[in-house]
Amino acid sequence: MKEFQGIKDVRSSYLRVDFLSWFETGQDRNWGRVGVARPQADYVTTLRWMCEACDANGMFLSLVMPTLASEAAIEKQFGHSIRINEDTDYGEWWKFSAKNSGNESFSRKIVIE
Repeated sequence: MKEFQGIKDVRSSYLRVDFLSWFETGQDRNWGRVGVARPQADYVTTLRWMCEACDANGMFLSLVMPTLASEAAIEKQFGHSIRINEDTDYGEWWKFSAKNSGNESFSRKIVIE
């Protein structure tokens, strides 16, 4: 794909794509509406195109901040890695200890086969 030529020209071997949930749903769980909601087919097509381009160019595709709907069914098909945790924010330990302790939605178990 022509769009990846510039990335390939600088000899990058890693493409990290962030804010995927914003692209997919137009929502941020803290800020609310941040963009437009897209049909799931558009999200799937976009991930497929990125995966195909990365595979064709020997690049590693990292998917960041996805919604992980249905146990990451879509993302597992196309990403070489998927970030499943939050940013460290200000680097404070409470982000990973007490903040969401015991909250099932923040402790998902994703198995990539």
